Amino acid sequence: PPITTHHHPTMASERLSTALELLGVALGVVSHRNDLAWSEIDYFLQIRQINIEMVENIREDVQDMYDKDERRLDTNLVVSTLMLGFGFGFAVEGTFPEDERGQDMPRFFYAVAAGLSLVCPFLSTLALLECRFRLNTFMRMFNQHFFSRIQNMSGQHKDVIKTAQAIRDKSRSRTAGLPQLPSSFRCCARRKQEATLPAGSADIPRPSNQWADQDLVQVKNDYFKFYDVWVKPLRLKSNLAMTVGIYCNVVCAGLLIGMHFHSIYPDSPEDWIAYTVVVSGGVVAAATFFLYNWWHGIGKARGGHAGDRK
Repeated sequence: PPITTHHHPTMASERLSTALELLGVALGVVSHRNDLAWSEIDYFLQIRQINIEMVENIREDVQDMYDKDERRLDTNLVVSTLMLGFGFGFAVEGTFPEDERGQDMPRFFYAVAAGLSLVCPFLSTLALLECRFRLNTFMRMFNQHFFSRIQNMSGQHKDVIKTAQAIRDKSRSRTAGLPQLPSSFRCCARRKQEATLPAGSADIPRPSNQWADQDLVQVKNDYFKFYDVWVKPLRLKSNLAMTVGIYCNVVCAGLLIGMHFHSIYPDSPEDWIAYTVVVSGGVVAAATFFLYNWWHGIGKARGGHAGDRK
């Protein structure tokens, strides 16, 4: 009798299930490769954005320090200009009284103080203007260098961002040296270019920080050094000249009014004596307080460094 073969229905279902599983594995591999490609592109864009933000933060920090120092110089410049106006006022309006009895020495001190009250604020104003010029020169050079470097950095990635494959290749070059699988499992596409090199080898091309360059990272320290060398000494001298001008203005006022009291009220010497004692005591007390603070401030500054200004 003929032999009839009956296919069991479960065998067909098993074959169909196996085919579906293989299809699912293939779809998983394709999906994994697509996800990996998008992850590499996203990694490149994130690194690029982070480096740009780092450079922008450096620029903002330098700009903030510059704005703070410029406001300080502007405040001193306003005070120095006012003192210069007072000095011109004493030079124009500060006339001696007509009576010349016993006023030779006060007039000599008044002439010296009036000259210093005009010259010291003038020198202070010139020094402060020079400080502003030096700071502006630094910032102008920094901005030129900064924007030129940003353009160069953008040009370096101009060709990379044209195609997705170029972005992926760039991302793979930045992930060189990652922990690797055993040699029998090195089948991942992003491991192929490092498959011939051992992990941790010095020959592996390390990703270079092409956006946040070291010279831009160190620009804050460069600003501190530039300020301490080219601006701070001149600013301290201008502050000293301005302070001397302020004291000379007060001395001029005290001597001039005292001589007028001595000339107008010759019968009551206690008036000009009281006025002179009060003004002289105030000037001496202020000068002592200034010298004390200046000396102790210099002593503390000698133990510090430029980074303390942060």
